[in-house]
Amino acid sequence: MSDVLSPDAALAAEIARLKAEFPKTRELYREVCALLFFRHGITPTANRLYQLVKRGSMGTPTAVLGEFWTELREKSRVRIEHPDLPTDLSAAAGELVATLWARATASADAALDALRDEVEAQRAEAQQSVVAARDELGRVETALEQRTAALLAAQVEIRELDRAQAEGHAQRQALEAELARIQAALAARDREL
Repeated sequence: MSDVLSPDAALAAEIARLKAEFPKTRELYREVCALLFFRHGITPTANRLYQLVKRGSMGTPTAVLGEFWTELREKSRVRIEHPDLPTDLSAAAGELVATLWARATASADAALDALRDEVEAQRAEAQQSVVAARDELGRVETALEQRTAALLAAQVEIRELDRAQAEGHAQRQALEAELARIQAALAARDREL
């Protein structure tokens, strides 16, 4: 189960990949900002960026982070361009679309959180089932070991009884042979008499 990387290890691996792909420090910081914010949902800070990348001066991640936020705000601003539309109305329409987008995003995030909670509950339930199955397996293995030991003891006892029976049979045959010899001797003596 430990085949899956921890979130920190996965992040470190992705940053190592980015370091190889982007040799320029500013580009690397910009890519790490995007990685943290968009892929991992972590709000990047200058200190966190510097801890992860460990390149350049402390001013570099601060400058790149400011550029990242400015670019992100600029790209997320909605513009409704129409020649007949008054400026204030196009700005209001843009704000409406941005509000709709924010609400849709919040709704999607809530649905995703609910789904994550459900998956986590199912994972916990599955983990409990695995623990219960392992406990049951332990009990079955213990019972099997006990039965195996009892079977081995019974087999040893059967071998001893078989050996005793064989010895008894051999003694009986020897006694029968002795008895036959004595009877033959008696019969010969009777004839002599």
